[in-house]
Amino acid sequence: MVAYDVRLNPSSPGAAQDIPLSATVPSLVMGEGPRALELDGPQGAAYRFEAEDPGVVSVGADGTVTALHAGSTDILVTMTLDGVDYGPYRFTVTVAPRPVTVRVGDAETFAGCGLPAVRPTVEGGLLPGDELGDVAVRALAEDGADADLSVAGTYRLVAETVDLGPDYDVTLEPGVLTVRQDALDPERVARRDEAGGEVAGDAWSDGAVELSLEGAEGDAGTYDLIAVGDGDFAERARIDTEGEVEHEVRGRIGAGGNAGATTSAARVTTRIDRTDPTVRAQASREDVAPGDDVTIEVEAADDPAEGVAAASGVDRIEARIYDAAGALLDERIAREEELVFELGAERAGAYRVEATSYDRAGNASDTDVLEIRVAGDDGTGDGSGEQPGGGDDTGSGEQPGGGSGAETPDGGSGGPAGGDAAADADRTGSTAGEPENAGILARTGDASQLPVLATAAGAVAALGAGLLARLRSKR
Repeated sequence: MVAYDVRLNPSSPGAAQDIPLSATVPSLVMGEGPRALELDGPQGAAYRFEAEDPGVVSVGADGTVTALHAGSTDILVTMTLDGVDYGPYRFTVTVAPRPVTVRVGDAETFAGCGLPAVRPTVEGGLLPGDELGDVAVRALAEDGADADLSVAGTYRLVAETVDLGPDYDVTLEPGVLTVRQDALDPERVARRDEAGGEVAGDAWSDGAVELSLEGAEGDAGTYDLIAVGDGDFAERARIDTEGEVEHEVRGRIGAGGNAGATTSAARVTTRIDRTDPTVRAQASREDVAPGDDVTIEVEAADDPAEGVAAASGVDRIEARIYDAAGALLDERIAREEELVFELGAERAGAYRVEATSYDRAGNASDTDVLEIRVAGDDGTGDGSGEQPGGGDDTGSGEQPGGGSGAETPDGGSGGPAGGDAAADADRTGSTAGEPENAGILARTGDASQLPVLATAAGAVAALGAGLLARLRSKR
């Protein structure tokens, strides 16, 4: 309320003195009820009222003032006393805008789903016929920039624009947006090779690996799409990078109520090795005679490809020993990078060692072939030429007495058919009742080697010159 004391000369001709008029003007607020203008003037006076700006207030005949719009104007009062009009007296009235609070409210969403629908509310009440309408809402980070809603956290929700007009004094009350995010369990990431076979988490593959999600459920729902790094989401992500590589993997819900929700990144490692290992076999000596022991050493390596930090490593070495006829005499397997064993050359002839290595990804090396020739005990060549006395190098020619004996230096019979068994035993290393080839190989090695023995297919036939020839071939 505001009190006024106004003195004016009479407005009618002939009025000789000033007549004071005091008034108490009400304080008005938009949306509140009318208030009376209280006057204090001479007894018996009559009054007329008029608003100078009828768009701000209206004044009734009894001086009741009604707010129409926020603003300020004068109320003009004319006083009539004893038939004489005095005035107009001016009394200023102000209409304050209606105070309201627009409250954004709090909301919650999942990372990747974007800003949820937010409907602010008005506290304080709107004037009849007014409504809030659509209000743009933004989520802001602490620095005032737009929030990244793909990252879990809490952000301010603010009304971007609220325009209710000059009749309102609007206070904006921000809300809080909580962004939740499910964590992706790395165990829910399936690895499969290009043929669709499952690849264990710590296993090596010899080709590309496809990642997908299996049973990846969270509060937002079931995540069925996968992305590696900043890549696009898809049902499968193909990894073709060789070596042991760690990836950041995220899941996303493809459809449903929370479609678009993404998980936080999980770290998943793939192990790909497409590079073949290598192998090399070598003998301990070159001059070999019957009865000599030869150490065979096989070494394997699995070096990573250029620019790759790690390879899968050697899984095993496999070595097979054959006679001149191609019969398998022995097989050795070592679950390490080196295989060492003794070849007991108790008969003259040719032996062949074939070695292959394998890495943990399943890649195989080229086969390394080592050929060993054991010279005959008579100092002759490899037994391939015709011998004096009409016998061939195998001693298969007919001998005197109708028998076929062992080979002799002159190519003839070693004696009559069915000759001295003791002599044969001395020369062949066999005794009566034993297979003639039983002593061709002698086995040695540690317990990590897994030998699989195959007996000889027949006696080694060729007598050779004292020569060890090492031949390499790549298969």
